Amino acid sequence: LLAVIAGILEMVPVVGPLMAAVVAVSVSAFKSPLLALIVALFYLLVQQLENNLLVPKIMGHAVGISPLTVITALAVGGSLAGVFGAILAVPVAAALQVLIGAVLRGDVDPRVEENGRVSVTVRDQPVTE
Repeated sequence: LLAVIAGILEMVPVVGPLMAAVVAVSVSAFKSPLLALIVALFYLLVQQLENNLLVPKIMGHAVGISPLTVITALAVGGSLAGVFGAILAVPVAAALQVLIGAVLRGDVDPRVEENGRVSVTVRDQPVTE
């Protein structure tokens, strides 16, 4: 039953895993304080592994960017704009990676005009599927 509750609460961003841990630790505290401590440490370990290893790797694979870029983007986006910034961080990082790659390959030629405006020339590329 606790696993079902944890699975459902895991879908709630940020606070879901914390709520699942509180439920599990509370239930285990009725059995023994030592068991409650073990459960709390286990939840902490699982969350650290998930948030710092699995999520960046899966997000990076899904979006096509490295896990280090995902972690950096989440940290920068979260510090600049909070939760909203963290939500937008990975898509923005992926878009920047595509744009920078296009510029480095020479597919796109950005120029700053005399009046300060930026113009972008896109070279003709064949469409391949």
